[in-house]
Amino acid sequence: MNKTQLDKYVYDLNKIRGTIKFTSEFERNDQINYLDTMLTKTIINNETILKIRWFRKDIAADRLLNYESSHGKSIKSNIVKNMTTRILETTQDNIDQQEDLNKLRNMLLKSNYPLKEIEKLIKQTCQEFKSNKNKSNDKNDDTVGQIKDKNNDEFICSLTLPYVPGMEVFKKDLKRN
Repeated sequence: MNKTQLDKYVYDLNKIRGTIKFTSEFERNDQINYLDTMLTKTIINNETILKIRWFRKDIAADRLLNYESSHGKSIKSNIVKNMTTRILETTQDNIDQQEDLNKLRNMLLKSNYPLKEIEKLIKQTCQEFKSNKNKSNDKNDDTVGQIKDKNNDEFICSLTLPYVPGMEVFKKDLKRN
């Protein structure tokens, strides 16, 4: 499908219902961005190679939740951990990963996160990610939200609940009993 055909197709789609609007994007300079990823196409020895990398739009603010805001410490820590994990999962090349982690550091510094806290959380997340990656072939022992019989270690039920403020207390009680 060429650009003209795609534009007509998107136009026709948008005529169906006025409340939903579709857009399209063609690659430029062998790159295309989608959400928070950038795909780059390279041809080496007649073989097409796709490189995937974490991406931030040029217009995106280089700031995250301000460290001095009145949000809980766990929220602030999880922002660092989740952003770091996203970079590690998305960006494949080690050099690009370091560049992206440096971008994240700068964003966090602009958001008043202490450098010592940033470095500690990024290092911890990288170590956990590497450890989990090495264990990926092992049996999945994720038992969050499952209740075990204390006598024989068998699962007797599984419970999934939507998040409601205060749910953490209930979850801790379930794990204890």
